Amino acid sequence: MIWFCSESGRETHGMARPPGLCLLALLGLGVSSPCWDPRGQPRRCMPVFENAAFGRAVRASNTCGSPPEDYCLHMGAQHAGALCHRCDASDPRRHHNASFLTDFHSQEESTWWQSQSMAFGIQHPNSVNITLHLGKAYEITYVRLKFHTSRPESFAIYKRSRAEGPWVPFQFYSASCQKTYGKQPRQYLRPGEDEQVAFCSDEFSDISPLSGGNVAFSTLEGRPSAYNFDGSPALQEWVTVTDLLISLNRLNTFGDDIFKDPKVLQSYYYAISDFSVGGRCKCNGHASECLPDEAGQLVCVCQHHTAGTDCEHCQPFYQDRPWARGTAEAANECLPCNCSGRSEECFYDRELFRRSGHGGHCRNCRDNTAGPHCESCRQNYYRWEPQGACQPCHCHPAGAGCHVLTGQCSCQPGVTGRRCDRCQHGFFGFSARGCRGNGNGHCIFVPKAGLAATLQLSFSGGKILRKGFFIKDVCDTPAVPHCPPMSPRVPLSCPQADRLKARLQEMEEWLQKPGCDTHPGQSAVLGDAPRGDGLPSPHLLRGTGHSPLSFLPPSAPSGCCDMLGGCKEVPGGCWPQCGVTWVGPVEGTCLFGRTEHCRDAHTTEVLEQAVMGITGG
Repeated sequence: MIWFCSESGRETHGMARPPGLCLLALLGLGVSSPCWDPRGQPRRCMPVFENAAFGRAVRASNTCGSPPEDYCLHMGAQHAGALCHRCDASDPRRHHNASFLTDFHSQEESTWWQSQSMAFGIQHPNSVNITLHLGKAYEITYVRLKFHTSRPESFAIYKRSRAEGPWVPFQFYSASCQKTYGKQPRQYLRPGEDEQVAFCSDEFSDISPLSGGNVAFSTLEGRPSAYNFDGSPALQEWVTVTDLLISLNRLNTFGDDIFKDPKVLQSYYYAISDFSVGGRCKCNGHASECLPDEAGQLVCVCQHHTAGTDCEHCQPFYQDRPWARGTAEAANECLPCNCSGRSEECFYDRELFRRSGHGGHCRNCRDNTAGPHCESCRQNYYRWEPQGACQPCHCHPAGAGCHVLTGQCSCQPGVTGRRCDRCQHGFFGFSARGCRGNGNGHCIFVPKAGLAATLQLSFSGGKILRKGFFIKDVCDTPAVPHCPPMSPRVPLSCPQADRLKARLQEMEEWLQKPGCDTHPGQSAVLGDAPRGDGLPSPHLLRGTGHSPLSFLPPSAPSGCCDMLGGCKEVPGGCWPQCGVTWVGPVEGTCLFGRTEHCRDAHTTEVLEQAVMGITGG
């Protein structure tokens, strides 16, 4: 089987072969492709130069033969109408339709398209238009018209650069440029002038020769950047054509038409024997051939990892640098994105290219990777080796990510543990913003009416002192600063301290349940730990004779209130006898700093009973 390879993997038998294998097969045979040199390096390539008009359908706005009419050959000023013939669109031997403009014919047996004569009103200001649709963008070098009669006195060439785009003047020919087109005759530009301006030429507008006269329009002639075409986007756009329109605007005459002699009028008409367009299928230097696709649309067979009808952009995964046209100096092939083998999707990132020289920005990275090149682990993932799999760090939600190599969680202030899941010694109030310190090292003050502060502490053990209520971490960290003397009534062993800690933590969770909203100015002693939505264990502080609700003083009002100290906000102050206004649902200035005005003996008693219930004292 013979393989006809293209970079897209297509071949004539309809079987797909990977582009790389096609290239390797060619190189293995010692054959170079127009787009790749013998070493496998990309190089500029272009489709063959051709007559882009040959065999293509042309549409004319006016053609003789409907109805049949006589036309005469003009033999000069003294011999008008000497020899006449008949044009009949229904007779294959006598019709002159637009298909003869682009057909193949010999000089001896010429064919031509012909319009109706002046006898049917064909003369300025009435124009006859001939339209050629190329089916795809071409880069045009010249347009050539061979006239079967004398050349027109005035005609214009227009072009489209894209399908359904506007018609743009390409060239004007007239013996009366200013009168007919409002332009001065001109055939060249100075450097710096707009190179996409159509000239008007007074050449090729004489009435002679009476037959066989040529008009050849060179698209780059007279334009300074023609010698640096690869470096001139303006000229590249100028020569890009998808459609051409020839507008025949004024017939050349000897002036004898003013007498309205029918034979004279029948001798003046437009007739063209050949319409040629020299150029190449536009592939921007990235293809050597244009072929019809499945829908019959002419497209470039793109190489260099380019894509599009004209190879005008890069393939989806080849976005590492901006697309560029292939030139004689550089193929400017599209380069693949570097996604570390973890993605097949990317896009061109202009800012990334500006910073790093590589614009391929990967998306949908696999294996828990992230970054423009899938080169790093996602947040809260790590790996030991650069090419290894990213593993979850299992950090507590309150953590701030983890080290990408060790997996050690990056803890918030006051938080510790590899997973950042607990407060450091001497800190409390575990939250997404970290834990708060108390300013006394391992000695934490608990006000007499401030069981709330105790409930917020994450400690590993210690001893509670009745007078002043200090907690000292002694079980895990024995070498700590000295704390005030403890009361002999409430000593705690380490196991007992752990039991108290468990109950206090459960109480802490309960205190953070919805129901008491935080007010502006509330003390930060309790921290910002997340609130739950369940009720505390009914066994909390069992052995004390108190349920959680029994902390309320007997006369406390119902509703959202201070469950511990008995302080309640009422108009004019705290309930019942605080000297300042209550500012928080659990703690505040009533509990801390001005507690001598509050009746807090009940809270102190509850704390002592809780400790005694654990210690058996």
